[in-house]
Amino acid sequence: MHDINKRKHGRIEKKILVWYQTTYSKGDFSFGKEVSVDISAGGIQMEMEDIDSPGTELMMKFQVPNHARVIEAKGEVVWTRRLNAEKYLVGVKFIEISEFEREIINRMASSG
Repeated sequence: MHDINKRKHGRIEKKILVWYQTTYSKGDFSFGKEVSVDISAGGIQMEMEDIDSPGTELMMKFQVPNHARVIEAKGEVVWTRRLNAEKYLVGVKFIEISEFEREIINRMASSG
């Protein structure tokens, strides 16, 4: 289970549309869009229908409220939890994101 005490960044409950692409080791890939549950400068939590195990990497694009910039980030699934027969709660850690974009998210999370 994910330990909330390990968080380094403030987190805010925010529904944000997230477009993502997953690339598999065989060269296959899939596209999707989901809505976030919450977000911080360190990562994002989403409810997802289709997701693989921890370690899966996602290329994501999303736009935070009150900011025109589309944020692009690479993330890694660090944990999953089944919510019901159709949905998983998924924790994704940002592994590649610009410091400028990380600060945009940090300011949004800090301001509530």
